Amino acid sequence: MEKHLNNVRATAFEHSMDPSSFARRLGIDQHQSIPLAGFSNQTNQTNPIGRNKRQLADSNPGSRTGSSNQVRKMMSNKGKESTTTTNRGNYIPSARSRSTGPTLSTKGASNRHKSSNRGGRTPYSQPQTESAIDILRKLLEARWDPVTRLLDLGNLAQDKILKAGGIPAPGEKGAPQKTASAIWKLCHEMYPNIRSLSLAENNLSTLRPMSIGSLVATLPDLENISLAGNRLTAFSELNPFSPTVGGGGDQKSGLHHLRELILKGNPIRTNAEKEGANGLQTYLTETCRRFPSLQVLDGEAIDPAFKASLPPIQERITTLPNRPDTTKIGPGPEPPLPLQIKSAFFDNESTSSVISNFCLKYFNALDSDRNSLIDAYATQSTFSLAASTYLPIRAKLSGLTRNSSSMPAQQAPAWHEYINLSRNIARLKGPKLSERISNGPAEIIKTLKLIPNTKHPLSEPDKFVLDGWQMPSMIGSLNENTIYVTIHGEFTELPNLTVRSFDRTFLLGPAGPASAAALKGWPCVILTDQLTIRSYSSPIAWTPEQSTTTTNSLTIEQQNMLTQFIEATKLNLNLALDCLIQNGWEPLRAIKNFEELKIAGGLPSDAFLA
Repeated sequence: MEKHLNNVRATAFEHSMDPSSFARRLGIDQHQSIPLAGFSNQTNQTNPIGRNKRQLADSNPGSRTGSSNQVRKMMSNKGKESTTTTNRGNYIPSARSRSTGPTLSTKGASNRHKSSNRGGRTPYSQPQTESAIDILRKLLEARWDPVTRLLDLGNLAQDKILKAGGIPAPGEKGAPQKTASAIWKLCHEMYPNIRSLSLAENNLSTLRPMSIGSLVATLPDLENISLAGNRLTAFSELNPFSPTVGGGGDQKSGLHHLRELILKGNPIRTNAEKEGANGLQTYLTETCRRFPSLQVLDGEAIDPAFKASLPPIQERITTLPNRPDTTKIGPGPEPPLPLQIKSAFFDNESTSSVISNFCLKYFNALDSDRNSLIDAYATQSTFSLAASTYLPIRAKLSGLTRNSSSMPAQQAPAWHEYINLSRNIARLKGPKLSERISNGPAEIIKTLKLIPNTKHPLSEPDKFVLDGWQMPSMIGSLNENTIYVTIHGEFTELPNLTVRSFDRTFLLGPAGPASAAALKGWPCVILTDQLTIRSYSSPIAWTPEQSTTTTNSLTIEQQNMLTQFIEATKLNLNLALDCLIQNGWEPLRAIKNFEELKIAGGLPSDAFLA
């Protein structure tokens, strides 16, 4: 741990920033926690500016003195520019003029500066109610320090301006969801040159109430942020700020110029201290990998040699061995799973045969002629669709959300055609939950025809996984068993070529011998059909580990069986071996499985010997 200490000093803030530490300017004790490896324990000793965290907690404009009053005087002088870079056309009244003149509505707020009273004074007529926008403007004026370009939004729950205006602070119970977004928009309008921001002491267990995405988009040039004294427990809370982790991994969003970050007083830091040297090392590493530009963490300068020793983010996202389409985060191999990955599960051969034949027939019809599916659904069948627009982190880091030659339409795909049909119970309530269930064959086909055209890669079985088993019927008067089927796979949306993943659950019942389904060649009928459509993710989750079995480890009997199986099927060595292993080294069962796949077109083009 000591090898990273005493190497560098925290660099000074540039331009108009006071050379003292951001942490010291906010009044944070530099000796309250354990130094981290990778830091210098030498901090700048320049006296902090007169404003500190305790002064900022009382944001009553009338209590501001000294340089803050001078700034307000500069802001009210006609024709003079303040350090907030405002001009006549963008004039913001001073706190004094705002308190003596009438308050404005939200609508009037945008035209306030067209008044001929350049000093901000207007004849007083009668009291009016302040708008939320005016209250937030007053809050920002009270919290802004133009000398250091610091906006201190710490401890907002105790802010007198917000309390007087009846606006709960972001993160408090009953707080409007868009309060933080409105604050960042006003910041961009009023103080576009913000360089330092404090969100300390806001009792935040998550940063979601602070609309971090809006913050980053509005103020991308922030250099210093304090999150001290909150309740953050996970590094993932920092991802929306990061240019390397989160944001699709495209390194276009995030804070590219972040120089100093303060996390003291959060469980994320205190837990690391409890874990000792290893915990602190992980704490520093995880923070630095999210912010390559970071120079100071918790008031301590980061040793450049430590940062240089970290592998680039591209190297930390490495390709899994024998799994070319998927990536993982972090160094070293993934821990082994307790059970071996299998490509599918069926309780018996009969179930496997029925499901295989049904799925091939169903998805071919879905892609080519949806009207022909009407006989596949039972009279009292039901269908529902749920759209999940969530983007998995692994998919982002794997580049699956970006366009490529094989998937040219992955970036920001449209969802409206699915959302209009979606019965996502996490989002819908009330009558819509029942309205979005399709009942009976005719209604189901009508709904299916509203879904964009599709093409399922049925000739590539590794892109699908099926599990199925028989179970006693729980529907109506059926006496025979039903089959429960789950399918995970993908399809290409036509004509825009967006590739999406899906999960589908069928409950299948027997088709009567003289039924329309049986006459049309359906081995069974659909009783219930639940479809989830989601953003594309790799099929790696169900790809079996590459077999470690070699012909040298086989018994003489197994080697002879393998040779005979290859001669009979003309399959290549790997597929022949896998087929025998999956079928328990029962040659008749393996031959039957092979014939079914061959007839169904489920074997890849390179499955056979040249």
